[in-house]
Amino acid sequence: MRRVTNRDDELTQISGWTDDDAGVLYAAAVLEELELIELVERLNELNQNTMLSIGAGEASNRLHEFWDQGYKRMPAARRANVYDSLFGEPFAGLLDTLSTAIAEQGDVAAAADALRAQLAARSDETTAKAAAELRGVLGEIGAVLSDLELRSAYGADDMWQLVENIQREHGGDADVQAIRTRAVEGALIVHRLAQLCEGAVSR
Repeated sequence: MRRVTNRDDELTQISGWTDDDAGVLYAAAVLEELELIELVERLNELNQNTMLSIGAGEASNRLHEFWDQGYKRMPAARRANVYDSLFGEPFAGLLDTLSTAIAEQGDVAAAADALRAQLAARSDETTAKAAAELRGVLGEIGAVLSDLELRSAYGADDMWQLVENIQREHGGDADVQAIRTRAVEGALIVHRLAQLCEGAVSR
């Protein structure tokens, strides 16, 4: 599958998929493992306590604005329920089958059809509302964590290295790059299901 080329733009691009609820929700679901919402809120707390080496510019404003909108965001437990309803079994197996078909040039169309039918059967008004909210959240997270001033404060070349460095500082051990790859690549596959159902595979 063709990849998003700029790592700092990945979440912004995914948040722009206004015609695709499942792809957005898949990325958000996988990225819950990194607790990015909580991470940005923690950065704002550090900044408010003058424990972050950034000025009073755009990075600081974005952190505060993200924190200020927290009361409007869907709680973690409700997000988890949405993810479980859409991506519970047999979703994982169907996605693996499709990924294998793409990699091995197998019957991509049949595998894509099966996955698309599964997602259609599980999609409803609740998932649509959740996707609408999480588009905004992913875009905001991408904008905050890709900010050059904030990345420079942690010596990070891109937003994912920033997450790694923050986690390391706070004792986290999640494999940031593996989770990022799974979220982005899986979301891209889901996003292109209509093409894949016709057997089109982008390289």
